[in-house]
Amino acid sequence: MRCERVATKYERSDREVYKLAVLANAWIAELSGDLERARIVLEQLGKERGFETDVDRVLALARVYERLGTPAYLEHAAHIFRFLDRSFEKLSTLGRLAGVYRRLNNRERADEYEERFLTAFRRRMHRVSEADVATVAAWRYLPLAELRRVQLVPVEAIDAENTQSSREHAIRAFLRGALDEARTFFGRGGELLDRKYLADLALVQGDVPGAVASFVEVLRDDPDDPRVLASLLDHAREAHEVLVAEVVGSTELRSRLVANLATSIRDTPLAEAPWRNMATLRRLIGDYPEAERCAERAHALEAAARRDSQTIGRVLAAAVFHFIGKAKGLIHQVWVDRTPTEVGRGGFLASDDILGNVTLEMKQSVRNTFFAVREYARSRFPQQTRDILHYDYTYKVTKEDEPSGGLSAGLPTALAFLSTFLQRPVPQDIAFSGVLIADSHDALVVRSIGEAEYKVKGAYNRSLRVIVLPAENRANRFESTQVPRAVCEEIVRFAYTLDDAVRLTFGEGLWLR
Repeated sequence: MRCERVATKYERSDREVYKLAVLANAWIAELSGDLERARIVLEQLGKERGFETDVDRVLALARVYERLGTPAYLEHAAHIFRFLDRSFEKLSTLGRLAGVYRRLNNRERADEYEERFLTAFRRRMHRVSEADVATVAAWRYLPLAELRRVQLVPVEAIDAENTQSSREHAIRAFLRGALDEARTFFGRGGELLDRKYLADLALVQGDVPGAVASFVEVLRDDPDDPRVLASLLDHAREAHEVLVAEVVGSTELRSRLVANLATSIRDTPLAEAPWRNMATLRRLIGDYPEAERCAERAHALEAAARRDSQTIGRVLAAAVFHFIGKAKGLIHQVWVDRTPTEVGRGGFLASDDILGNVTLEMKQSVRNTFFAVREYARSRFPQQTRDILHYDYTYKVTKEDEPSGGLSAGLPTALAFLSTFLQRPVPQDIAFSGVLIADSHDALVVRSIGEAEYKVKGAYNRSLRVIVLPAENRANRFESTQVPRAVCEEIVRFAYTLDDAVRLTFGEGLWLR
């Protein structure tokens, strides 16, 4: 009634307020379960001049049509989404179209829009394809060994007629494992860039002496390519060191190579590789004190990187934050540390030891999870947790720009505690979300969460290998309009219990230790 009064008052004087009042009227009807009234209100608004193609109105109407669910209304919803796709190229529209056509049993159209949705989604998430890599690598040297580690989107088979160059064809052949074919096409070029790739290819195929000799020749022609120098210095070992020392020790190249490596170090001072290469270069030219200093720095950075990649008590948690009414997936960390205490007097987590911007509800949930996982660990892993009461524990949530609350952090919190109890690192390419319920001291169940599709989207955007969700969310994975089916199948794994999550995290071998 209030919405209708506002609409009547502003119908002629302020069309924006009038529209908002009518939309609110329809929204209240939809929330109340009166979908037919919501449909009538929105359709009537569309008959007024200026609101025929209003985006807010048609989006609300399409949602109502989807909920009504009859074939006729689903066709109306598809018509609206096709209009939005043509007019605005909105990504979620493709997912909605795929879902509508699946409900209409039009598999051909559903597959068409699902494929478009997948392609557009991967592009939005900055995933590159073999063709993208080949296009870039055809004009700029990218070491082949590094290209193998890039997560690439598979594309159609190589079409020799449409490939722009033999070098591009060679790179795509290499990415597909056809090394002999790649060598043939690289050999047709004969340019400096082709020679770099041929040296790389020899290295990949195990011909280290041939690769070193080729890199030496290439370095003489192009001493300013840091990647070529890095590849050469990486293999300046034993018998090959004499050949490398001959070229890097020459007077005209020495200062130039040192300056280039110094630039790389200034650009990426926390990267281990430039320091290691500088240590090798300094040793080859006889500057042993500086070589020792650079080697120590490289060793320290390597140890730090290894520690950061597999840290005990650090677990990635999938979360959602809301910005201007829109939900966004977010991946942050939960941390657990322990400090020694008097033997047999520890094993506790005090409220003051739960750090970060967390709500009271979450503080209570974290303490409950701590005690449940402590007893679970002592029951499941008695040998590894004999000293569990010799320490007191501290818990921290990152992402302090807004309060963290809710119960979906239960699963990552449990694994952070378990990682600390067992002193086992958790891989940093896997995220978790789930509510943890203690059925007994040795049986912890993972229950469903909300907004799972946004968390999957956040994990994919972070380029994570896996996200573990509650098994109760399994039925929703094909209904999401935010994430394509193929992406869900690629990275989502499900857990019924904490045992399942432990297997996915630490492997089956943990139970045999």
